[in-house]
Order: sequence, then structure tokens, then C-alpha cells
Amino acid sequence: MVFGLKLFLPILLLWGVLYMPMRAIFRGVADAQQFHKFYLAILVCAIPNFIAIRVELFFVLMALAVWIAQRLLGGDARAKIATFWMAIILFVPIHLELGGVGGINSFLSLDHFKIAAVVLLIPAAFSLPDRKAERRPGSLLLDIAVLSYPLFNIALTAPSVSLTGTVRSLVVMALDIVLPYFVLTRGLRSWADLKYVLVRFLAACMFAAAVGLLEFAVQRNIYSDLQWAFGTKWSLTHTLMRGSVIRVQAMTSQPILFAAQLMLTLGLWWAVARETTGRKGLSRLVDLALIAVLVFTFSRGPWLGALVFALTLLALTRLKPGVVAAGLVVGAGAIVTVKLAGLDESIMTGLKVVFGSTQEDAGSIEYRSRLLDTAIALVKQSPWVGVPNYAAQMQSLVQGEGIIDLVNTYVGVALNSGLIGIALYLLPFVVSLAMLFRRLRVGSLRYSAEETRYHRVVVALLVGFLLTIFTTSSFERLPFLMMFLIAAPACAMALPPRSSSRVSSAEKGDFGYGPQVSAI
Repeated sequence: MVFGLKLFLPILLLWGVLYMPMRAIFRGVADAQQFHKFYLAILVCAIPNFIAIRVELFFVLMALAVWIAQRLLGGDARAKIATFWMAIILFVPIHLELGGVGGINSFLSLDHFKIAAVVLLIPAAFSLPDRKAERRPGSLLLDIAVLSYPLFNIALTAPSVSLTGTVRSLVVMALDIVLPYFVLTRGLRSWADLKYVLVRFLAACMFAAAVGLLEFAVQRNIYSDLQWAFGTKWSLTHTLMRGSVIRVQAMTSQPILFAAQLMLTLGLWWAVARETTGRKGLSRLVDLALIAVLVFTFSRGPWLGALVFALTLLALTRLKPGVVAAGLVVGAGAIVTVKLAGLDESIMTGLKVVFGSTQEDAGSIEYRSRLLDTAIALVKQSPWVGVPNYAAQMQSLVQGEGIIDLVNTYVGVALNSGLIGIALYLLPFVVSLAMLFRRLRVGSLRYSAEETRYHRVVVALLVGFLLTIFTTSSFERLPFLMMFLIAAPACAMALPPRSSSRVSSAEKGDFGYGPQVSAI
């Protein structure tokens, strides 16, 4: 515990130093009382990481901390939802295997995501208001899309695993996918409720970003060092370096995850709070700080994702939504065509020139290229439902740790579930983007400038994440961040229109994605 308390001291000091800057940042979206409560909730959630001396004790203290935090926020359903998403960010990714009963070696891998879901989302689900009378345009299609890929995967593996394994997969799906999605999309009844959650989620992300700046300043991964205190590992190495400089990662297990989280932080900041500070100097300073800590992760994939996010957001502010949507479809089609035609050699050479500053960097880019080429060749042999025993055919890609690192989410999905799996995996992204683009086409006919800005940011973030996961596998908190992007706009779509007379003509002919108009 002494080692943990020593690590906690700089975090506590940072929390105190950040009080005034954070108050200024959130002044336009939360009054003083609200700010004090959710800022204190951040500290409450930070404490268990440092005072627990055993993994089992960590989960007990974490459950107590999130319960206290949601009470600080008010204790109602939206407070529980907000606390859950704050907890996703603020706790370290410790795992505890549950099992050992009746010959079962391991029934469930417990982590802070599941603890938060049990403590917060299950009670929230039972306290949700009756919304049967409210319109939910497009929600059924998105519900089906979200559930289709995990159910398809469970069906694929069911014949070759035990009944316990199938039950385990269903429990994991319920806690990691169904509960977060269901409660978020059904639990928020107004734009004010959604904004309430967004502000508190942003506050947790901002604190994590500040931890990243602190880590770069002291050249030490503070949260990662807790692995020594717990006697367990959640990273392959305790500290990742780029030359002689550490790669910051805050509460995550890898810098690339932290970089993806920072891209989300930038988006939420621009969508929710940036325009309300009333101080251009402060807003620009926050912009620079978030971009700086993103750079300090030295994660090339999220850098490209963030660049695409920024360009997409810029295009959405300058061009008609239909033009941007068409451009994204054409761009995605062109990338796939170039790769399948084997014309990507010049692109890889360009990436090596830009990002391959060292032999290690160039080797990482080369490995990803070889991984993709090998996976495409294997998938062509068994295209529809995955490649049986694909690891045996990829031994040339084994890394120093003795593993084949599938640093490409699409490759992992295709090898395990085939092209059908790829289609089902992408389906919720496509449906959510289609719904959002339709909302952007309606624009000011129905939504405020603040809501429209939020829709643009979520579209840009989804596009940025779809590129980012091309460079990393989807693990730890990354699936939850993407779930938030899919689910958050969906809950807004479930809300009743403020003025039905203004959109009644636009809603005619709608087939499930919300109101449409023929021209902007």
C-alpha cells in the first residue's frame, strides 16, 4: 500500500491543481454545485487504484467507489449512466478469473467494466421510465445491428466449445454490450439528459489527458507502475518507449488505446464545451494540450485516425452532408480496391518515409503490411465464416513474445468470422452513420446548433475510429468507446420531436432512420 500511496500523491496534487482550470473549462455547461460533485466523483474513482493491495480488494473498493460517485451525482438513472462511463476511463484494467467450482477452471474474467455494469447499469435498467408511447425511429434496426455480430460469433463457436463456454459468452455479451447499449439508448429522455452524461464523461476524459501530460513531464507511467503493487500485469511491458522518451498511457494498458481515447476527448470537447467557455485563449490552450498529449502517445494509427476525424469534421462544416457521405463511400471503396489490386506498395513506402523514423518503426509498418497480405490470402481460401486453425498458417508472423499480434481489428474479425462477420461487425457503424447523416440533412429544421454540432462530431469520430481500428486490435476499453459513439446518437434519435408541425412533411416516407428532407 505504501508504494501505491506514493504513486497517488502526484495524482492527488494534479487533481488539486486542475480544479480552477477545469472549473473554467466547464463553466458554460455546469454550474458550481454540479461541477463540485462530478469533480469530486473523479477523485473518489481514482482512490481505489492506489490503496487496494490485492486484486480482490480492488474490485470491492471499486464497487464502493462507483456507488459513492453515482450518489454524489444524484443517484438517479442518468447519474448511474454517467458514472458508468466515467468508470470506463478512470480505473486500471485489472482482471480476475472467476471459477474453480465443479471442475470449471474459469467461468468469467472479471474486470472493472463488468463491476461497473453490475453496480450501476443493472439498477439503472430496472429504474428506467416507461417509454412505450415515445417514437423511436430507426432504433429497432440499430438494436439488431448491435446484437448481430456477437450473436453470430457465439453461434459459430457453440459447436466446438462446452456449454459453460457458450454461457460465458452470453454473460459477457450481456454485461459488455447489451447493458451499456440498452441503458444508454433507453435511459436518457431529453437532450439535456444526454448532455448531462456527455459533460461528465468529458470531465473524466480530460482528467485522464492531464495524467498523460503529467506522465510526459515526469517521464514515468504512473498508473502502469501499479502493476508492481498488485503483483499482476495488464500490459506486455511496464513502460513503452519511443527512443529515450516514454509513451504516455494514463489508466489504459497501451499507449495506442490512450491515443484513441484522446481522439474521443477532442471530439467531446469540441462538441460539448469548447464553444461555451467564453474565452478563446483558454479554448485554444485546451486544444493544444489535448493535441500535445495525443502526440506524446507516439501512436501512428490514432494519429491518422485523428487527422481523418479533423478533416471529416471540417468537411461537414463546409459541405452538404450528402456530399461528405458520398465522399466517404467513394474513399472507402477506393482503399479496398487499391489493396485488393495490389497497388498499395507506394502507400506503404510513403508511410515508412513519414512514420518510419527508426528501424523499429519501419519494422512495425512492414509487419502490419505482411499481416494484412497474409490474412487476405487466407480469407480468400475460406471467405464466409472464418479460417479454421489460421494461426498454424501464420507462423512466419510470430513475434518475440511467442504470439501472432493481430494489430488490425478487421483482420481479426475476418479470420475468426469471415466476410459475413466483417459485414455484421460494420453494420452498426453503417446504420448509425446513416441515421446521423439524415439528422444532418434536416439540420436547423429540427435541431439546435449545439445538437447539430454534436451530430457532426460523432460522424467524424466514427469515421476516425473506423480508420484507427485498422491499425490495432479491439481490446480493453476500445470496444466501449466505440459502443458509446454508436449508442449516444441513437439515444438522441429516440427522443420525441420538439415541434412535430415543423417536420411532419419531412417525416413522410421515412423508413426507419428519422426525418428526411429533399434539399438543404
